[in-house]
Amino acid sequence: MRAALDHCCEQPPHEQWVPLFKIQVFFSCVSFSIIVPSLANYLRRMGAEEWVLGVAVAVYSLGEMVGSAVFGKLMTKRLREAPATGPRRCLLETMVFGVVG
Repeated sequence: MRAALDHCCEQPPHEQWVPLFKIQVFFSCVSFSIIVPSLANYLRRMGAEEWVLGVAVAVYSLGEMVGSAVFGKLMTKRLREAPATGPRRCLLETMVFGVVG
């Protein structure tokens, strides 16, 4: 009975990296909410026409889409290599890449 309770209450390996994932999603949303609203003023100061703002937002969103696919593939690869530590490593890599990039 005790073994069944211990097994029931263990935290599965995939749930160990969920807090780190939530932090990464938070910073992704914060970056989007900071960049997009300030983009119009930045482009206006540079003397760009109004249509450039639409193109810039579209390119930024396209970059987010491509980056999500690339890092999703990386996450799958890391998860297959090491189920317990792979996701944490991948999320840390994406955070470092986001800060550097």
